[in-house]
Amino acid sequence: MAKGITQDQVSAAADALVTAGDKPTVERIRAQLGTGSPNTVLRMLEVWRGTLAQRLQDVMQLPDMPPEVGQAATTLWRQALAQAETVARERLSRESAALTLAHAALADERTRWAATLENARAEVDGAVQARDQTQIRLDEQQRLITLLERQVDEHVRQRDLLQTQHETLHLDRDALRQRLEAFEATMANERAATVHHVRSVEDRAHAEVDRAREELKRQRQEANQRERQQQRELATITQRHQRAEGLRLDAERTIVGLTARLQAITSPTPKRSPSVRKASQAAGLVAAARKRAPSKEPSAKKRAPQGTAASD
Repeated sequence: MAKGITQDQVSAAADALVTAGDKPTVERIRAQLGTGSPNTVLRMLEVWRGTLAQRLQDVMQLPDMPPEVGQAATTLWRQALAQAETVARERLSRESAALTLAHAALADERTRWAATLENARAEVDGAVQARDQTQIRLDEQQRLITLLERQVDEHVRQRDLLQTQHETLHLDRDALRQRLEAFEATMANERAATVHHVRSVEDRAHAEVDRAREELKRQRQEANQRERQQQRELATITQRHQRAEGLRLDAERTIVGLTARLQAITSPTPKRSPSVRKASQAAGLVAAARKRAPSKEPSAKKRAPQGTAASD
């Protein structure tokens, strides 16, 4: 960083340049001092020029100098001042032009720096926004990390709980396995007893079936015997029915003969006695019975097997 300069330093540098025969300019003084801004050096150089006339008058009033020498020195000094002033004005105009160019360059540089500053500010704003977004993302990631840590803790707790449940289930499985083995042993014993019982039941069932077969055979034999008995009884009933039918026919023939005789006896008289009327009614009943006889015989034959015991 450049250090500040003083008026004494600028004045001494200007005196040294004049002594060396050079015109003190801003650039030369800055080059000799190695520091100082152009504006500051120019302002201090003007102060040095203002004090230069007073310093010359002090030199011209030296008491020990003869008047002719003083007059010549004064003339020489004035010419030197005029020459120096001309040279100074020329240099000052050049320096002013250079300073104007420097000001223009500074203005351009200031403009560039303003644009750079604006860009830097925009970059800073972008960086601030990026920082804010990054902070938001960091906060979100921190929240997610916290949530994940909680989930991890919950999973660890659930894992421990599942491990405990697994151990409990393992113990329950062992207990159930022991109970299952005991149950299987009990079932094996019960199965053996059941098989023995079933075999006994089957044996008894076979015996019962054999007895049932024998009983059925006996019942069939008895049924056959009863059927043969009923057939014999039916034949007996049929024979009785045939004898009764023959007797009925004989009775009908007898009744017809009697009826004819009654009609022959009673025909000369105009009126019939009660006995004749009764004989006629009997003849009518016999005829009706004869008409009904064919329809009753099949039914009697059909009912004969059921009423065998009653008819006997």
